[in-house]
Amino acid sequence: MSLTKAKNFLLGLPAEGKQETKRPVVTTSGVRRLAENPQESVTKQSEVTTETKPLPARPEETEETVTMKPSTKDSERKASIVPRPHIQTQYRWPKDDDEIKSMLFGLTHRDNQLFDLNDQFNDLQKERLELEKENADLNERLRVIQERSFRSREDALWRPMDESAISIEIESLQNDIEEFGRDYAADCLILPKGNQVGAIRDLRRELEDVWRLPGDIAEIDNEFRTLRRSVRLALTGLISSTIHREILSNPFFFVDEDLLLALESDTPHSDPPHRVSPTSLFQLYIIFQHVDLRKAHVWRSDFMRLLSPQPSDTDNGSESMRHASREARNAACLKIARSLLGGASAFLVKTLQMPVDPKLKELEGLCRKAASLASKLWAQRPALECIGLTGLSRLPYNKESTIMKAHKLHQIDDPNDRSLDGRRVQIVVHPAVQVRGTYDAEAYNTSRIWAKSVVWLDERNQAEK
Repeated sequence: MSLTKAKNFLLGLPAEGKQETKRPVVTTSGVRRLAENPQESVTKQSEVTTETKPLPARPEETEETVTMKPSTKDSERKASIVPRPHIQTQYRWPKDDDEIKSMLFGLTHRDNQLFDLNDQFNDLQKERLELEKENADLNERLRVIQERSFRSREDALWRPMDESAISIEIESLQNDIEEFGRDYAADCLILPKGNQVGAIRDLRRELEDVWRLPGDIAEIDNEFRTLRRSVRLALTGLISSTIHREILSNPFFFVDEDLLLALESDTPHSDPPHRVSPTSLFQLYIIFQHVDLRKAHVWRSDFMRLLSPQPSDTDNGSESMRHASREARNAACLKIARSLLGGASAFLVKTLQMPVDPKLKELEGLCRKAASLASKLWAQRPALECIGLTGLSRLPYNKESTIMKAHKLHQIDDPNDRSLDGRRVQIVVHPAVQVRGTYDAEAYNTSRIWAKSVVWLDERNQAEK
């Protein structure tokens, strides 16, 4: 629309090319007379005047003038004056073209403001969606934190042990085993006269994860004869390997039928329960780890907590369980000690001329000490594993190794002495104790060493590269 058309439109003027219609002007006196006598026609020019001059730019409606539209059918017909109330309006007519431009600019400016407000509204909508998503993420994080907090409350009675204290306990156990080997090791192999070959073969099988022995029987016998303190190292390594493998590495070593029978006496059953052996439980534990690693370790630790309630649990069920588990562990330790002294280790132990042989009692005490430590460690979320000769045979020795250290019989007192570096491991006197996972049952793909392996190194040959 052109500026002229807009001006005419705002002023109420006819469009270009159209003839302007003249409007009669009715005076106030005529209105009064018509109000007194509606039938009377107003004929005097002084009372009703039809003017032909154009409409002023700013007509003002007052009580003095009333504008009437002429009849289109009869231009000479005199206007009939009908009284009507005064109409007040807030509309102000524009003065000139500049004001019209200003009004048009104002309209355009308001349109732009509307577009800006619409953009701001869309931006606020996007921001609201982002805040809702962020709020959902925060709620999820809060849920995870709350779950951990609840687990921490549940585990409050099973507070994590200090790892330095654990290392000290393992080292103390290994020192006790060293002392047993020093006290009861024979000076040389004690082989039965009738079947020396079979005895050496049995000994080699028992020492498979302890000593890197040759395959020939004669060479094995020669190995024991030439290596100083060979019997002591073999006996210490055999006892330590057995305790680490059967007790520290197996959380279910004491769960047998005797334990189940003891628990059945305090628990009524309508049907006899299924029998479960330590082997089957450990196999289930391994299978569960392939299904869900974290849940498998949580299941294992919860299982051990049920079998070994805290002393603060004073109800009858907890007390019965605690007593039955303790008796089962003691029985398992005695069984392991007897098996050790009755097997191939008998070829390594000296005979004592005493009324009561203390070896069995001392060995049983070593097993009980290991069982007490194992019950505390396996009730926690981390998982233990012991590494013997099988896992260390291909690793050359290095003084700065994080997994092994040389036996003190090598008498390496100088901390800068690297003369044993590069030599292969011949005897694993004590396995390494490695742990995986955290006390929150996480990060089972990472490991750390609680106790280094104590090794005897082959002084004749360097490790194969």
